[in-house]
Amino acid sequence: MDKLNWEWIRWFIALSEHGSINKAAASLGVSQPTLSRNLATLEHQLELSLFKRSNQGIEISEHGLKLLDAARQMSKGADQILRTVQGSQQDISGTIRISVNEIIAFYVMPRLISEFRRLYPRIQIELVVSNSVSSLSKREADLAIRMFAPTQPDFVAKKLPDLPLSFYASHDYIALNGEPKTPEQLLQHSLIGFDQSTESIEAAARLGWKIKPENFAIRCDNLLVSIQLLLSGAGVLATHKGLAQQYRQIKELEVFKDTLSLEYWLVCHHDVHTNPRIRLLMNYISEQLSTNPYNLK
Repeated sequence: MDKLNWEWIRWFIALSEHGSINKAAASLGVSQPTLSRNLATLEHQLELSLFKRSNQGIEISEHGLKLLDAARQMSKGADQILRTVQGSQQDISGTIRISVNEIIAFYVMPRLISEFRRLYPRIQIELVVSNSVSSLSKREADLAIRMFAPTQPDFVAKKLPDLPLSFYASHDYIALNGEPKTPEQLLQHSLIGFDQSTESIEAAARLGWKIKPENFAIRCDNLLVSIQLLLSGAGVLATHKGLAQQYRQIKELEVFKDTLSLEYWLVCHHDVHTNPRIRLLMNYISEQLSTNPYNLK
């Protein structure tokens, strides 16, 4: 058998995890024909059928299952090598990949990145904007700003000030629909919430407030669109107090006032924490956001 191509092993892992050629190809950033062709070549080299193909889709075979654990161990080893090499580099230049959600990307990062690069123009920034959690262990990002405390022991984290939240409605909406004063009244209004994400429901449950997906009159997983829906008078939204204060057309509601907040964390993997450019950016973000969490003027 010829030497195995590591990229094909990585693609095998992705397809086994996604269970779909389309989704695996999208996650890898390759075309579907390329993924299919190279996996077929891998199966030919191994002389094994790694997947069962049918009209219903694709499913990992018994042979594939036997190889999957070893392939994942290979992946972890490769990721460890990359992190260790990056952590050993001592040149204050190069690229940093940082993962943030839509709110932080839109309101916080533009000014912060601009000011940082004036100080360190040889450092390039790749901004990964997603409400999903990027894997620092798999090198999907070097650094992340997250709204929850990390639990992994091999992560280095800096706690930033919590971000207060509150319910808001536009003055136009209140004029038409009245202002809810209690949690029970709030449920009678046009609530704006997440679609696929259960974050709102879980947060409400922690307050002892039982809410179901159907209680949201408008469901959207895009945080910026949700804010625009609020501003347009479409409904009631729980959002960041520090950002809402800049919009005169909305009003903070009394219900649940001063009881909601998000944790705010800056996180990287321990293996890259010694990298000088990552440490520079991490310290810079921490300094800027510790006293001004939204980096507003």
